[in-house]
Amino acid sequence: MTSPHETAIVTYCDGKSSALSKELAMALLGKGYTNVRMLMNGWTLWQARSLPVEMGGGSR
Repeated sequence: MTSPHETAIVTYCDGKSSALSKELAMALLGKGYTNVRMLMNGWTLWQARSLPVEMGGGSR
């Protein structure tokens, strides 16, 4: 069974110049998460390339 701190997490922003995804990734690593990745160049680029998306059903 995978520990919550081993779950894959991808941080991203909506633009090339935003540093928020890096700040969040660093904060998660600092809290003990070990499988953190950043999506460089933003969400807009991901969608423009029609890459796969999985939507969660969680509440906000």
